[in-house]
Amino acid sequence: MARYKAISFDTIESLANRAAGGDSGALAELGRLNSKYGRAANQRARELEKRGLETGAYIRAQEETGKEKPRFSQAKTGDAESLIRSLEQTTKFLNYQTSMVSGEMLRRENIMKGMERAGYNVGNNKEGFLRFLDSNAWTEIRGMFGSKDAMQRVSDALESGADIEDLILAYQEFERGESKAEDILQLWDGWANEDDYS
Repeated sequence: MARYKAISFDTIESLANRAAGGDSGALAELGRLNSKYGRAANQRARELEKRGLETGAYIRAQEETGKEKPRFSQAKTGDAESLIRSLEQTTKFLNYQTSMVSGEMLRRENIMKGMERAGYNVGNNKEGFLRFLDSNAWTEIRGMFGSKDAMQRVSDALESGADIEDLILAYQEFERGESKAEDILQLWDGWANEDDYS
């Protein structure tokens, strides 16, 4: 998919000011841009869905649009205020690296390279591990202990024979409210038979 150079917020503001002053050309340009960038954003969202990727950009789009499958307005006409809001929302999504499949793949590749350089071993469980890193449980655990300590715990557990699917199941229990992030840490530490993290 072609990479769009999304319109800057300064340009949107300039067009908004001109439209507010009665410039019909500026209003038409806002509509044209909203349609163009709305189509691009919707295409990216569909591509992520086809690949089963719930990236950071996709999750933020779900939150902003209030839709499970986020879609952006492609309206060519409307009042300046609604076109501006729509265009700002769309532009924000397009500016995220993870709004594209290739951007998400690059992010994942960089995470794995960084882990290898740091000496962390996830074995043959790369895909599952990356899914886990995208999870809410990981975000909470990282916030509690810092990325380096949490990553070391995961690495130790995996090196000791933990199955990434067990990490995913533990996360799903966390997501359903059946466990806490601390429970996942205890599970990891149990696999690694380490007491020195407590």
